[in-house]
Amino acid sequence: MADEGSREKPQDWKIRQYYEQEELIERVVEVSEYREIAPTYMEGYGKRPDAINFPGDFKQLVENGAVAFHSSVEKWRNPLLIDKVNDADKLREGWDLVIDIDCDYSFELSKDTAKLVIEELKEHGIENISIKFSGNRGFHIGFRGEAFPETIGGDHISEHYPELPRGIVNYVRENIEDEMIQLVKEHGFDEEMETDEGLDPYQVSDIEND
Repeated sequence: MADEGSREKPQDWKIRQYYEQEELIERVVEVSEYREIAPTYMEGYGKRPDAINFPGDFKQLVENGAVAFHSSVEKWRNPLLIDKVNDADKLREGWDLVIDIDCDYSFELSKDTAKLVIEELKEHGIENISIKFSGNRGFHIGFRGEAFPETIGGDHISEHYPELPRGIVNYVRENIEDEMIQLVKEHGFDEEMETDEGLDPYQVSDIEND
């Protein structure tokens, strides 16, 4: 009889079966290129820094019990050297932009906020925008670093992190503030917006740089 302690739980088997899909493995390896990867286990995060360079790397992490994976928005020359150099910024080669929608009051308001942000980005010619549910009542809206010019003001795009992504998010917030106030009112959270300085819709449904 198999040892009860070593028997694989049903949810563990389902996780393993999901991560054994070859198409998924190929996609994970593709997305992980030049990024720091943080595997998550039932008991917490794995060691840092970590990376997935080959299918075998991913399969080994799953074999070790990883149930989820998080990747950095930053791209590194070598993610495994991040904690071994004095100035990790010199290893940065680029970054993607991720806008975090965080609303504690209403899932529907969170969805409408995400739609408003995407509309604003598209008005500025940004396409190929991704969106994913981040848990609870939040969403992550993102687009790849390839959407940016390689250099800005003579400096490589990697040198404009984190100032530029923060600036972009602040620009979006300012541009859609009036629409956000109206949106929050439509969802019935007028009082929650009130501050000593006036109405602040981002107290209710926040938009920030992830």
